[in-house]
Amino acid sequence: MDKSKILLLLGLFVFIGGCTSQTQSLPLNENAVLVTYEIADEQRPDDFARWQAMNEQRVALDRWDATVEDVNHELVIDIDVSDDFVECNESIEVTVDVENKGDETENLRVQLTEDRLFDEEKFVEVEPGHVRSVAFDVDTKTPEGRYTFEARVFRDVKFDRDFNVRDGGEFEASDSKSIFIATCRD
Repeated sequence: MDKSKILLLLGLFVFIGGCTSQTQSLPLNENAVLVTYEIADEQRPDDFARWQAMNEQRVALDRWDATVEDVNHELVIDIDVSDDFVECNESIEVTVDVENKGDETENLRVQLTEDRLFDEEKFVEVEPGHVRSVAFDVDTKTPEGRYTFEARVFRDVKFDRDFNVRDGGEFEASDSKSIFIATCRD
């Protein structure tokens, strides 16, 4: 056997056989040198105290992460129509005011719909503490009757690389307003 194999086996024997505070040398042959190591018991700090300190650090980091991620999203919308009673063939303006009462600038999708008459959306940015007015022009060439416009606001809208809407966003608020469109007089 070569010397490195003997030393490896001897090292395994010492490791498996336990720790000793005495050094021993075993006669192998005249040319062989036996290397021995003294393994002493280490003084380890209290495991429970170490665990408590690590746990306190983890809890502190969790609190920090929760504080950083706790962003206030608060949007208030109000829909306004230029006139509640409209003659047919007139154009009206429907305005959606979006107020950002939250903590960060919001990129929004403002959608205005009326099931029989209108469906359109616009994308706007509103800074904290500001109000943004989004105007929609609506043509009233339609039969006489009551029509209800509904405005919805979505935040965190995601786009693909061609700027098409990939994810419509998270619903945040809505408001509605009714108007009456009169019959046309010839």
